[in-house]
Amino acid sequence: MTTIQKCSVPPETAWRVDDTPQSCRTGDDRAEQSPSPVDCGAEPVPSDPQGDVSPCMVCAEGCPACTRLARASDVMVGAHAMSNTMATIRDRGDGHMAHKGRGIFLVYVDIDAQHDKEFNEWYNTEHLPELLAVPGILAAARYEAVKGGPKYLACYELENVAVMHTPAFTNRPRTPWGERVSPSVIGTNLTRIVGEQIFPEGIEMPERGMAPVLQIGRMSVPAEVEAEWNAWYNGEYIPGYRKVPGVMYARRYRVHEGTSGYTTVYEFASTAVPESAEWKEQQQHSSPKSPRMRQAMTHAPGSAGVYTRIDP
Repeated sequence: MTTIQKCSVPPETAWRVDDTPQSCRTGDDRAEQSPSPVDCGAEPVPSDPQGDVSPCMVCAEGCPACTRLARASDVMVGAHAMSNTMATIRDRGDGHMAHKGRGIFLVYVDIDAQHDKEFNEWYNTEHLPELLAVPGILAAARYEAVKGGPKYLACYELENVAVMHTPAFTNRPRTPWGERVSPSVIGTNLTRIVGEQIFPEGIEMPERGMAPVLQIGRMSVPAEVEAEWNAWYNGEYIPGYRKVPGVMYARRYRVHEGTSGYTTVYEFASTAVPESAEWKEQQQHSSPKSPRMRQAMTHAPGSAGVYTRIDP
């Protein structure tokens, strides 16, 4: 006689098999959405003092206990089959998966009007899902500039900057569609930034999703004032902006790949945030050192840019 160990997933998962994706259900699961109310009263086998083992698969009457165990077994089989697929679902926003790490990958580009429609279709339907399947890319979204530039921005949240050098990223095959409309082929002002987080020190609220609006500064500073500038930025400048209403978060990165030395990423609830009185008050009174420190840094063309989310 075959025995089945009780499924290790939470009890509510075993009861609600209809919550599992269609691809993970058997034909019987799809046809029968709820167990029969009949209970066969099967006794647990003697070697199982907790009653976690049933001596039958599914009894003739389809009792709740036996049906539940059989379905739980199917759920576990489906869960193993889904494990690789689920690893690529990075930004669902409905759980506690880490959507933020210590690295960021930013891709900016301008696209001519004649290529705009196809470029967006390719990016949304093929390219973005392709990169989200790379282990270590935790979340991604696309944005369009409402201030500054270049026009389009793709923002990828990385577990760390080493993700960019893994075979899964560097050895990705290029499709015929990508060969025709990728940013490096039809774009202008293509800018890539790979940065490692330097502020805050830790990863806070890693489960938060991609923001609806970003403001991103790309800047460099002379080596002779770099230490003082970073101390001012981290200790006196950016903390005040993080308190402005509508600022969801703010981070700083040291650039590993790109033409700027540093990048700052603000997450906004709306485009009204940088126009608010509170934001402008912070600009004026952030620190006595701010005028001198601002003069020390050089912004890249189009920085600071404000971007609204556009991906579906």
